[in-house]
Formats: sequence, C-alpha cells, structure tokens
Amino acid sequence: MPNHVRIRDVAERAGVSVSLVSTYLNSPDKVGERSSAKIQRAIDDLQFVPNEAARQLRNGVSRMVAFVAFDIGDPFFTAVARGAQQRAAEAGLRLVLAETRGDQQTETEYVALFKEQRVRGVLLAPAHDPASYLTGLRRYGIEAVLIDHAPAPGWPAVVVGNRAGGRLAVEHLLDQGCTRIAVAGGTLDIPQVVDRRRGAADSVADRSDVLLMSYDSTTRDVSAGREIGHRLLASAVRPDGVFCVNDSVAAGVRETLVAAATDIPGDIAIIGYNDIATEAAGFETLSSIRVPDEHLGSTAVDLLLKSLDHPGFADQVEFTPELIIRASSRRTL
Repeated sequence: MPNHVRIRDVAERAGVSVSLVSTYLNSPDKVGERSSAKIQRAIDDLQFVPNEAARQLRNGVSRMVAFVAFDIGDPFFTAVARGAQQRAAEAGLRLVLAETRGDQQTETEYVALFKEQRVRGVLLAPAHDPASYLTGLRRYGIEAVLIDHAPAPGWPAVVVGNRAGGRLAVEHLLDQGCTRIAVAGGTLDIPQVVDRRRGAADSVADRSDVLLMSYDSTTRDVSAGREIGHRLLASAVRPDGVFCVNDSVAAGVRETLVAAATDIPGDIAIIGYNDIATEAAGFETLSSIRVPDEHLGSTAVDLLLKSLDHPGFADQVEFTPELIIRASSRRTL
C-alpha cells in the first residue's frame, strides 16, 4: 500500500514548521539538535519516505553519483566502489553501481540512463573507448571521472600504472629464475590487460633466453584461471612462471596446478594482480601487485567534487603499483 505521508504531516507531528522539516531533509547540519531529534522521531513514526525526484526537481541538483564499471564482481572494483561510496557519503552524495560485464551496448545504455536522470556525476571505469559518452555527458552539464582507464584529454582521471605493474610482476619472476613465463587472462580489447602485457614484454625485451607466452580468456575470474591451468599443463612447452592479469585468474590457475601435484613455486611460480588477499579468503599466500583500490575510489570522488565546482577541471592522478611477494612465487635460489 503506498505511503502518502507528506512533509506537512511530519511537521505537524514534530510540532515544527514545514520549512524546518525541508531544511532538515536537505541540510540536516543546519538544524539544531532538539529540533532534529523531533523531526527524525516524526519521520520514523509516520514511516515518511522523502520524494527524491521531487526534491531534485525543486532544487535542480541531484545527490546521486553513478559508478559504471565493467566488473563489479571483481574484488578490485568492489574495493574501489567502497572507497568511492564512503567519500561520496561524506560529501552528502549517494553512490549507485552499474555493471556492464564489458558489453559496449550495456555500457552505452547505462550512461544514457544516468544522463536522463541528471545524476550529479559519473565515475566511469569503461571497457571501451569512452569518448562519445564523455561528450554526451558534458553536453548535459554532467561531469565525469575516468577510473583505471587511459586518460582522455580534458577529463579528470585516476589511473594505475598498469604497464609498470606488469613489468614489476615479470621482473620478479625473472629474479626467481623463471625463463618460460606465461601471461594469463583477459583479451587485448581490455586496456588494463594490454598495459599489463606491455609491461611484461618490457621486462624481457633484452632477454633472448626468456620465452614469454600469452594465454587469453574471455573472462577474468577463477573459472577462467582453472581452464588456463589445464592448458598450461597440456602445453608442449610448460611455463615455469605465470603472471596472471588479476588475482582471481591466479587463484584458478593455482587450484588446477595444485590438483595436478605441481610444486608451487618450485615447478611453476605464480603472481597475480590487484592484491585482494585482504578482501577474500584463499589468497593469503598469493604473490601479487598491489594497487590502492579504496584510495583510488575516494580520490575519484574528490576529483568529481572539484570538477563540479570548476567545470572543465581535468587533473589526472596516477597511482604507483607495489610488488607484494608471498609463498606462491618465492623460491630459494
């Protein structure tokens, strides 16, 4: 049954003016403690739900920030969203999530939907070239920040040095004595995967004694890693080191290799990317490349807030990845 409680009903129950209730709903910090308590008690008693659409229509400003990402199920993006949500809440904004699974049509439709809703801003972690999205958003007065994607001229962005991260991972495997190295997971239509593979290639550019192999997968989850693990075991040239484009793929590879009685890291050393050891069980011994995921999200919101105050603001912040060595790759040479 619909709830038709109005602001006027809340005001009457609380014994205050309608304007004071409105102020409490929009700027609670401007209302005194006693009045706030009375208004909130009336809201709870009457089960009043503010009409956000009407509030936005009156004020002309939305409190909604959209985060469009291609894989919210990836613990990395989950952590980024958590950091963005916390910072948005501190600024009086609310974060909504949209997952595209890398599908360009879905990505286009979500951006169009948020444009129609006149959201306050968009945090965009696209799987495809976002140029057309960005132009359309700004035409409607909506600012956007790119997350973990190659910066676009004239737009703020927070990025990870993925090429440097790929280089760190493979240099570590080289230091452990690996000479047949597989780069596992993803495809070349994903910018982050491209950059990580480029970094891997940089590491062996002057090493004629090292073989670098690529194992693609259409997804980048544990099941993709398991399938890659079987391919590694069946390969005529079995690698002695594996750099996986994320930790989920690395976990799947390791699971398959361990089930086949492979010595990790003695026979095959494994390193992942994103360091989700603190986010999910089973990753505690996995070497990885760490990026400050939550800080990435909060920084993206900070850039968005600045761009709201200064349209056209286009600062770009790059985070440096860090090598984290654990048992899955550490050998005694």
